[in-house]
Amino acid sequence: MVSNWSSGDLSIVSIEQNKEIKRLKMGAFPRGIVIDSKSEYAYITIMGRKEVVKLSLLTFKSQKIKVGKGPRHLCISPKDKFLYITLNSENKIAKLNLETLEIKKVKAGHQPRSMAIDAHGKYLYVVNYNDHNFTKYDAHSLTTMAITKTKSKPIGITYDNLLNNVWVSCYSGYIQIFKDSLVVTSKSNKSHQNQIKKEVQDSLSLSFNKSEKRKEVAEVDVSFKDRSRYRKKEKKSEIVSTSGDTYLIVTGAFSKLTNVNQRVKELQVLGYESQTYFDKGKNLTFVIVAQFKTKKQALASSIRTDLEEKGISTTLKYEKNKLNLTNVKKVPNFQIDDLKEIANKNKVKQSHLGNYYIGTGVFSKSLSITNRTQQLIKIGIEPFYSIKNSLTYIYAGQFKTKELALESDVVKLLKENEINFSLIYNPNLNVFMEVE
Repeated sequence: MVSNWSSGDLSIVSIEQNKEIKRLKMGAFPRGIVIDSKSEYAYITIMGRKEVVKLSLLTFKSQKIKVGKGPRHLCISPKDKFLYITLNSENKIAKLNLETLEIKKVKAGHQPRSMAIDAHGKYLYVVNYNDHNFTKYDAHSLTTMAITKTKSKPIGITYDNLLNNVWVSCYSGYIQIFKDSLVVTSKSNKSHQNQIKKEVQDSLSLSFNKSEKRKEVAEVDVSFKDRSRYRKKEKKSEIVSTSGDTYLIVTGAFSKLTNVNQRVKELQVLGYESQTYFDKGKNLTFVIVAQFKTKKQALASSIRTDLEEKGISTTLKYEKNKLNLTNVKKVPNFQIDDLKEIANKNKVKQSHLGNYYIGTGVFSKSLSITNRTQQLIKIGIEPFYSIKNSLTYIYAGQFKTKELALESDVVKLLKENEINFSLIYNPNLNVFMEVE
């Protein structure tokens, strides 16, 4: 099973046939997947909709269970009684009783992401992305047992039940192994553990450095840096001019200019500048965020992982000859004067779409306009604007009837993400769609 973040669905892949055999619609931003011990049900987190989907693997019928904002990762207890969920937007951990659907939440670190549970269902390990640590919980009570510092931006975690080791991967280029000193290890396993540890070190062919012990929390065993994947701090834009071969990080290839502009705008919201080039043979415009002289430089860049983490797929493309890249105009920070000028140039009366508008706010300050615009784009809504008396109105939708407006997916998304809105009727409204 594969959760498809961008398309909002779930792929069922046959290992025997080596192909996708079924695709199921899930909703905005499916993420984590876990399957119960009997392979009867799968549970999928839907990050954009505050819910977990319970999916029957026999009938493919689904049930939605509300759990909280930004459900990201999940684990299931060994006897399939409890589901543990990281709520990324609430900075909490949730424990869901799968029999009664009762839910318990406790405060976690900043942006809890991946988690792991031990084979006996006693301990829960959760990485806190922006706190640069991981937390060990008692799985029964959800009380904190230990907090251990990691390298910068921990993202992945797993637990080795044989050696009582916690493995943590970090976006800063490190993989760390922590010995959980709070779990008793039998003496009979010592030699076996040492042999496995040696095999792990030999197979990775990496240099290990001993880290300091932490008495109050899990004891650090070893940490190492994968030098082939280590990424240096870099600017959000990496366009390196070349005279010959070039490797590109591409975020999409589009036949329509509106789709090109949409991708460029998405990248700018995330802090990335981009460039484009038109392939005459394929009749496609490629949107590029980085260009490198060598494949090694391209693979070492953190741009791909950063964008994919934020929901934008990337590919590495090789070009034999130097490309003539086109600079994309940077979208201004929605200054009031800029908006007025664009409004006068691009007045587009949208009466053919209807006279009912979903308004999401009226603003006088550019920062407020930018924040609301980014809010809407992040949940998949393309905003549009109008200006009156030096005030900027931001809309999320336009409809022919009041009923269509109130029953629309736009309204559902706004409600789910707790964004205030109002229904406005105006047959004479002039709106403009985008900042150029």
